Amino acid sequence: MSTVSIAPENDHFTTINIFNTTPEKQDELTEALLKGMPLLDQQPGFVSTSLHKSHDGARVIAYVQWQSREAFETMRARPDAQGHFELVGRLVTSVDAIACRVAFTHEKS
Repeated sequence: MSTVSIAPENDHFTTINIFNTTPEKQDELTEALLKGMPLLDQQPGFVSTSLHKSHDGARVIAYVQWQSREAFETMRARPDAQGHFELVGRLVTSVDAIACRVAFTHEKS
C-alpha cells in the first residue's frame, strides 16, 4: 500500500469530486472508478487518488492530486477516457466537482 501525502508545501492541484448515487449503485460506482485507475497511472502529472464511500451509500468521494491544473485538464480531454466518464455518468445522479489546494493539515502530536 502506498502512502498519500497531503500537505500545503506540495502545492498540488487537487480535485474533490462528490459523486451522488444511490445505495444500490454505490459499490458498482466504486468499481467503475477503480477501473479508471490505469488511465490515471498513464497520465503525466497524476500524483494520487483516494476514494471514500459514504456510510449512507449515497455518495462516493474522490480526492485526486495533480502536479498542475494543466495535467488534470489534459487527462479530462483524453479521447480514450471519454468511455470511462460515460460509464461513471450512468451510475450517478450528479457530481459536485471542487478544484482546490491544501491550505493546512494537522496531525495528532
